[in-house]
Amino acid sequence: MLHSWLNAKSRPTTLVAACLALMLGQLALSSGPCQAQSQNSIIMKTYSRILANGTMHASAVIRFKPESYYDVVKANYPDLYVLFRDVINNGHAHWEVNRSTVNISANDATESIHLQMSVLGAAFCKEKQWRLELSKGETLVTKSKNKVITSTVFINSSGTMMNDTNTYILPDNASQIHLDTDQRVLAWDMPTPHATGSPELDLNLLYHKDIMSSDYKVYADPGIDNGEYWIAKSVVRNTGHAPMYNVKVSYSLGEYADSAAPDTYSYVMPGGAAVSCYYPLISDKVAAFKTENPAHLTVTCSYQDAHGHTHTEQHTRLVSLLGINQFVFTNLTADQVQMTNAVSNWMDMNNNAPLIAAYVTKTDDPVKQFAGYISDLAGGVAAADSDKDAITWLQAAYNLELVNDIVYQTPSGFLDGSHFMQDVKFPRDTLRAKSGTCIDLAILYASLADSVGMNANLMLVPGHCFSVIKLPGGQMIGVENTGLGGGNERRGFAWAVKMGTKELQQHLQDGRFYLINIDKAQGQYHITPPSLPPVDANFLRECGIHRAHYVADQPQLGGGGNGGGGNQPPQVFAGGGGPVADSYVGTWTGVAGDKRLKMTFHQNGGFLNGSLTVIMPDGEIATGSFRNVKINAGDAVAFTCRVSINGHAYSLDMNGSRHGGTIQGAITVIQRGLFNIPLSTSKYLWNMQYTGQ
Repeated sequence: MLHSWLNAKSRPTTLVAACLALMLGQLALSSGPCQAQSQNSIIMKTYSRILANGTMHASAVIRFKPESYYDVVKANYPDLYVLFRDVINNGHAHWEVNRSTVNISANDATESIHLQMSVLGAAFCKEKQWRLELSKGETLVTKSKNKVITSTVFINSSGTMMNDTNTYILPDNASQIHLDTDQRVLAWDMPTPHATGSPELDLNLLYHKDIMSSDYKVYADPGIDNGEYWIAKSVVRNTGHAPMYNVKVSYSLGEYADSAAPDTYSYVMPGGAAVSCYYPLISDKVAAFKTENPAHLTVTCSYQDAHGHTHTEQHTRLVSLLGINQFVFTNLTADQVQMTNAVSNWMDMNNNAPLIAAYVTKTDDPVKQFAGYISDLAGGVAAADSDKDAITWLQAAYNLELVNDIVYQTPSGFLDGSHFMQDVKFPRDTLRAKSGTCIDLAILYASLADSVGMNANLMLVPGHCFSVIKLPGGQMIGVENTGLGGGNERRGFAWAVKMGTKELQQHLQDGRFYLINIDKAQGQYHITPPSLPPVDANFLRECGIHRAHYVADQPQLGGGGNGGGGNQPPQVFAGGGGPVADSYVGTWTGVAGDKRLKMTFHQNGGFLNGSLTVIMPDGEIATGSFRNVKINAGDAVAFTCRVSINGHAYSLDMNGSRHGGTIQGAITVIQRGLFNIPLSTSKYLWNMQYTGQ
């Protein structure tokens, strides 16, 4: 099954609209060729009664066209609660589902799904006007007395049509009813309430104890994913018998956030509730945090009774502002996780995945400079113009990482209660360390591709992350960035694309994935990087990152295989240096067909001594040595070495020419039998580059 909603989550603000978006997104299922020929439709009729205290009792009937689509839904979601888990989990802003009232059932006789629930704070009173937030595109059909009927029609990217008819029944004494499409609000007036008795405040504070400094900009924007990424959420309930007037909810995060005007409600009726969320403007100084910093989160709620007396209640909680590289994969508490099946469990425990987009820094100076090196290596191609140029650029990017010895390292994550936390590097950090986890390397690669106008994605799957690039022609290719490996585990670009694309297809079928479209996440949903400290213009040089030039893969002369495929790294070598003209001393690395070579030279006057390491495609390693090799005049070189592989003896006759820090030529490999008798002969082209003392 395909969860297309994972490309970039978005939920409208009202309960009904949230259900619509969830259904429309999660029901983008692989339903067979017969259904693909016609448009799938979801028809939803919703009935919502709004009580005088703002609580909403909602029921909905959902049907499908063609009718066989219902069977597809049932087959893919035997537990229908999975479809609505984001509504039930109350991650959204401005209203709170009473989870004990939720009832979801399927009616096979009518081939429909039925939904019922009660929602606290669905309607609220501000500036003495009652308001109910609507969905984008929700338009008025008719209005009669206290009944309002609206309609919402839209089509998602997969072509599924959603048609929703909403019937709202407002309180009997509602007046001046009107729908503001610009503000997406259904509003009405009611007489100012008066009642005997006393109000009673029940303040329930929900909050995130771990606040990610990397996403401090996200927390400030209630428009991102319709307000899901709040720092704190207060459910202010009136459990008394009289209204609470002039209700104010304010928050503080100490020195780390600016003070903001309180959230003010004209009144909260008995049995009713107001839901207030905290979106602080956090100081950018948190971008310099390397470790956790404690902070006090304080919520203050005040109200007046009918006699004008003010009552105040305050709650303070200790929270942590995490280091800039610490990432928490879920914002759900243990009781919010809907434990139903492998897909649902994994999705819930990684629902912060879209926020990883904040680590993709295409405009950061080190990224732009490194991308410039890549463009030079790729011959100045316009990466976003054609598939061919895009592949050329992507290969050059991977090759430049290889030649600069940027390697894969295993992650250092740990469980923190119900949260899984892991250190995640920004691209500048990966370049500085010349190493990174799968997430770090994927983020770096996506940043580089994004910086030259390509559509870059990150695919988070169980235990892994890799980059997915959409070529100009529309094809999606995965790039398995762990192919950078380390030591004897390095792989070439062809392997990285083959493996990455295979993983892409596998996980699309598995269903446990978040495919994070960087352009959409940062542009449309404003999940933008933090303001990182400036770095020196020589940052890359100080990190040991160098330019390189590229020699195209050369065909093998004999012996089978392909000089440019399989696990073979590309023939790339760093510019700007090498041993002096009359010296070979140091380490040289390169390739011969599909085998990798490493040679270490020691020089004694006009002769060379040293060692040779041959790494086979399957990882098998053979070693040999050579002694007293005479240094020839001019550029010509010749070495003979004996090695043993899997119990078989070979002699390697290596002839070629040296040009500065490179050696290129032909190698003859002779398998030797008993009494040193030649058994077979193969020839390859070989290429070495000087890599240092």
